[in-house]
Amino acid sequence: MKTIAPVLGSNINEIGSILNKLIDKDIDIIELRADYLEEITKEFLSQIIELIRLLGFEKILLTLRSFNEGGKYTEDFYTEMIAFFLDFDIDYIDIEADSIEKFEAEVLVEKAKDNLIEVVFSRHKPQGLIKDHKVKEFYDLSKELDVAICKIVDCSNDMDHILYRIDQANNLVKEDGPDLISITMGQNGRISRIASNIYKPKYTFVNASDQEDIGQISLEESQKIKYTYSEIIFWTSINSPIGQIFLYSDGKKLTEIEYEKHSDKDGIIFIESDIKILSQAKDQLIEYFDGQRQEFDLDLLLQGTKKEIEIYKNLLKVPFGNTITYRQLAAISGIENGGRMCGNTMAKNKLPIIVPCHRVVKSDGSLGNYTGGVEKKHKLLEIEGSNHA
Repeated sequence: MKTIAPVLGSNINEIGSILNKLIDKDIDIIELRADYLEEITKEFLSQIIELIRLLGFEKILLTLRSFNEGGKYTEDFYTEMIAFFLDFDIDYIDIEADSIEKFEAEVLVEKAKDNLIEVVFSRHKPQGLIKDHKVKEFYDLSKELDVAICKIVDCSNDMDHILYRIDQANNLVKEDGPDLISITMGQNGRISRIASNIYKPKYTFVNASDQEDIGQISLEESQKIKYTYSEIIFWTSINSPIGQIFLYSDGKKLTEIEYEKHSDKDGIIFIESDIKILSQAKDQLIEYFDGQRQEFDLDLLLQGTKKEIEIYKNLLKVPFGNTITYRQLAAISGIENGGRMCGNTMAKNKLPIIVPCHRVVKSDGSLGNYTGGVEKKHKLLEIEGSNHA
């Protein structure tokens, strides 16, 4: 995963100060934002590019972001400026799809290739969403133009949509086409970048200096994702009659319910967010504790061996307010003399309450053990009006 660090300076001194902070950092590409420069002349640009090279940075991406796409450039002759940039000693050029016509893009891409410059073909919508079918259309256009990188940036506060977009991007890059950067701005911008980077794209943008909060993840975070993290887990919590309950999701299904918050785990990054599945789980649990719900309707990730998952599925069939013994649960799961195994399986249950291991009791009528403590098990059975409460 190559790390791209935007440099947003207006003059040599500002840019030099930012670059000095990045020396010896794990930066693969410096993005020089030309729309921030106090002047755009051949002499001035050449000085800045020479400075970047002298400081040891091997790759340069030159970007001129228009005002309509979240930048500062307001001039009308965008195409001429991009063509002008292609004569400089740079390695990548960003071309805004919505600032030029297709035939102009074709000409610019060919000139870039002739000059051995890779093209980042970009579409930005800083104030709204790019429709899903438009994302596919834009990626197909990028493929047709044979560019190196397709970059898509929009703005969404809906974490579920962000996760959908990440999945969409992950599926698109399986095609024989350009590398894809698909990220979001707005209040969830940083989270979207963390989430998208879990899929290990070939390029990622980072906020490598404290100059300005531009929505990227920090350099330190990018390194953890690049070398350490391999999974992202979303979580939320609710207060209940049996104490605080923590809910976890992989972004698609409910994966765990715990009575204590997870501590940090190697390879996993935890993000607090009420994504759809967690919001649904919260609402249904609140209804359950209020006596307004007896069954749950949630997408669950049942975890364990094949036999353990079969036991959990049979347990889900035990009605609200009823109980079953460990031996009975083993029997209906096709396990002879499997009471002890069922007990061990209940201890491994990652989705208590919803996968109702509190409804499993001993043959002698006693409650048996419970991950959250026997008091919680008793309270849950009491809420359900069970005879074992």
